[in-house]
Parts: sequence; C-alpha cells; structure tokens
Amino acid sequence: MKIEEVTRNIHISQHFLNERDFIEKLYRDIASIITLMEASSDKYYCDDEDKLSHTIVSSLVNLGYIATEQTKKNGSVDITVYSKNNKYHWIAEAKIGYGNQKIFEGVLQLLTRYVKRDNHAGVIIYYQKDKSATLFSKWVEYMYNYGWVDYCKNQNTLNKIQPLLGHLIKTNQPFISDDCCYADITLKKPMGTFLDVRFFYIDVHHEPLDNSGVNNNSIKRGQAKNTIRDMYNAWKSGEYSIAMTGRLFEALEIVYSEDLDDTVKKNKKK
Repeated sequence: MKIEEVTRNIHISQHFLNERDFIEKLYRDIASIITLMEASSDKYYCDDEDKLSHTIVSSLVNLGYIATEQTKKNGSVDITVYSKNNKYHWIAEAKIGYGNQKIFEGVLQLLTRYVKRDNHAGVIIYYQKDKSATLFSKWVEYMYNYGWVDYCKNQNTLNKIQPLLGHLIKTNQPFISDDCCYADITLKKPMGTFLDVRFFYIDVHHEPLDNSGVNNNSIKRGQAKNTIRDMYNAWKSGEYSIAMTGRLFEALEIVYSEDLDDTVKKNKKK
C-alpha cells in the first residue's frame, strides 16, 4: 500500500459524519483485520484472549482510531474504540470460543456491566479449533433457540435476563454466508432501550496435516494446550464427559512430557 493510501485511510478514520458513519467504517476495518489475522493463524492459534485482542487494538490504533484494552467502565472492558475527536465510541467483549456458555457470559458482561447509553457494541469470538463456521452458527442458534434459558435457571437469573433476550424470534435469526465473519443481533439493555450488537468471529485454528506439520513439535504442543484449555472449560460448564479423558491425558503427556520423563527417571533411581 502506498503512503498516500495509508494517509488517506487514517484521515478517513479521524472524520465521521455521524455515529452510523463511524460504526460502518469501524466494522469494515475490523473485518479487514480479521482477514489479516486469519491469514496468519499460525501466529495466533494458541495465544490467549488478551494477546488476540491486543492484535485488534493495535491494528485499530495504526488505522487512526483511539483504541484501548481492559478499560475501566464498571469493570474491565476488553476493547474500547473512540474516534479521534472522542465524539463516538464503541466497546466490545472478547471471548475464546470454548463453548456457548462461555460466550454467553461475555454477552451478560456487556449488557449488565458495561453498556449504558450505547447504541452499538460488539462481541468478538476467537475460535482456535476447527469447524468455526459451524460453531458460530450454533452460537447464533443458541441465542434464538433460547439455549440460554437452562443456564439462567441454574444461575437463578432467568427473571432478570428474559426481558433482555425474550424478544428474539427464531424466524428473525440472521443467515450467515460462508464468506461472512459476523452476525447482527439486537438486544435490550436493562434500562429498557435496545442495543445493536455485532458478533464477529475469527478463525485462528491452525493444524496443518502435511508431513512437516504433523511432525512439528511446536504445533503439537500448541494444539495440546488448546485441548487442555478446552477440556477445562468443558468441565467448568458441566459439559465434560468421561469419553474426553483419553484426549485430555494425551494432551497432558505432550505438554508435560519432559517433566513426566524426569519423574520416571527419579522413580527408577529409587
């Protein structure tokens, strides 16, 4: 990209006609950042949530926005973006897509902690395992099929959350095409007004199956770490089953093989 184009893009990111203009430009820029991240998924496939969000924030800063991480606002907001003149802003919660309950907690944080008079907000989902398009579609179905009801009953919060999500109708569920990285859902804030939320998803799964990929120890360890995190979150959400134990121990052996070898050697000496 020529320097004139960069300068022009930064200029555009500093001047907006209204809030809608700001949001539309911001969403286009985030979509472009997602494309770049997915094209370098080998750099992100086992990073934690904060590192992934930092990539988005730093990229937005380079595009001319004022963007910050973990900004204080009734808690720590994962991503906050302002126009250069501070006239418009947008906040987003970010989650690694371990499961729908985990993502749903991000929605609750957004709705019941962070937003007040906001008209727009976002949730960014990072998928580090395969079938991200299917998982994202299932997440949207979870919202519209009221998959969250049982979870809220267990938390004894359904009477508070039903008014915020109970207007969602299955026939209004957005269709997500293969080349689309988002879904727009309108939710209700506790103050009674509506909030337009854009759910972005980013596929940073990386598991090459060619010979060099299969035998790459670094990739093996990264994937094993992802498996351990995934199993832990499944256990926390009550979705862990005994059938997963084999995969869990295989992953533990890969990550901690050196420590396990040392233990075996010490036991043999005894």
